[in-house]
Amino acid sequence: MTASDKVDLGELRVQDEAQLQSKCSKKQAKKEMRKEKLRNQRNTVAAVRSSGFDVCDTFGDVRLSNLKVKSGIDFWTAVGDLSSLLDGYHVILRTKVVKVRSKGSNIVFLVITENGSTTTAQCVCSEDKELIKYISKLTYNSAVDLEGFVVVPDRPVEGVTQKEVEVRLKRVFCVARADKLPFTLEDASRCEVDRGTGLLDDLGNDLKESKRVRVNTDTRLSYRVLDLQTPANQAIFKIMAEISAVFSEFMRAQGFLQIYPPELNDLGSSKGGARVFKLDYFGQNACLVQSSQLHKQLAVRAGFRRVYVVQEAFRAEDSDTNRHLTEFTGLHCEMEIEDSYSEVVDVCEALFLKFFDALHVKLSKDLEIVRAQFPSLPLKYLPKNPRLTFEEGVKMLQEAGLNIDCTKDLSTKAEKMLGKLVLEKYDSDFFILDRFPMAARPFYTMPCDTDPMFSNSFDVFIRGQEIVTGGERISSKDLFLQRAALSPEIDLKSLAT
Repeated sequence: MTASDKVDLGELRVQDEAQLQSKCSKKQAKKEMRKEKLRNQRNTVAAVRSSGFDVCDTFGDVRLSNLKVKSGIDFWTAVGDLSSLLDGYHVILRTKVVKVRSKGSNIVFLVITENGSTTTAQCVCSEDKELIKYISKLTYNSAVDLEGFVVVPDRPVEGVTQKEVEVRLKRVFCVARADKLPFTLEDASRCEVDRGTGLLDDLGNDLKESKRVRVNTDTRLSYRVLDLQTPANQAIFKIMAEISAVFSEFMRAQGFLQIYPPELNDLGSSKGGARVFKLDYFGQNACLVQSSQLHKQLAVRAGFRRVYVVQEAFRAEDSDTNRHLTEFTGLHCEMEIEDSYSEVVDVCEALFLKFFDALHVKLSKDLEIVRAQFPSLPLKYLPKNPRLTFEEGVKMLQEAGLNIDCTKDLSTKAEKMLGKLVLEKYDSDFFILDRFPMAARPFYTMPCDTDPMFSNSFDVFIRGQEIVTGGERISSKDLFLQRAALSPEIDLKSLAT
């Protein structure tokens, strides 16, 4: 080995040592940078906790004094308005948290809800660990303000109403953090079927075996404010409001005038034979309104000709069935008959067709939401629906093997069977059964002019469930009192006054 070779080897050793030191310096520098970034993030979190909303640009709990800052936002997007048409758009939402799920340390998913609509939001962030940690600790039902961009996923998102989009989060602020709650919206929104035949989940599996959490009725009622947040309940309230609006719109178009009868009545003015909630009215016997029948009749007699009422009704019926309620909102109408009792039936059928069409056009999405929790098939109805006499209905039941007496009212079993028979024969869930026997009707119902055994009265059915009763009232005082005398529970003196 020559001297020059030794020199070259020495230089190589020096270069290797320099490279090693350089690598160590770079690792140390990166380590120091990570530490500095972590310190900055921790300082940011501390600043948010001490100063409020404005200090942190991406997340934090909003203090009451800082809510005024949020009010300057020009445009809030509703969750129900999110669709693929907004792909790529910047949105700001105020929602509630339904579910939080972390996927590793860089991704967190939220299910959020507003006014019955739900969607998913996700945050993907490999650098801002504190943001991911903050989102993952949000509690169920907390109110949050979210800012991000709408994206269209590769496939529809299951389990939410806004299936075709999701939100990529950039900023998250908690407006009101909820404490631990007795149940989650997810548990309260599970699919249900008839409890008499068992409980099934969304895939048809037996819930008793799958051990999925159920929310019982008593728990729902104890925490009603939470139960009302389920998509199905939100949709039900919208449907109820739409039915009330359509009813008023239709009635006015038909020349009806809305009146407002009292809900506190003299005990003697109650509908004949009905059970009422009695109370003391300054030493006099009174009751909560069971029906606005008398006041509607008085209004028609006074010359209004056609009137309608939207009113609460109270009935002291201690019956544990899905057909009896002690309190409900009644939609009533009373009209002067010009030619034939069939005019009343015509108005009633036209009203229900208006209901069905309006719900199908305006609230089809809400109907789907209700069916997701309470499974049912879409309603079948026709432009001109079946209108059967009571005798024709009894004949159909007798031909199907049921022993039915045509002079008595139908049992619940017979009504449901008739609903199935009508659907098979006419392809309609909606039908009207006319000319009920007098023995099955109140004393004030007008007898049929062709056969006094039957009456000018009808029931409206949907899938074998009676939902409306109507008919012609006796207009003769003598006949009215004669019929009332045959009912021992009627106080004739109170009727006379």
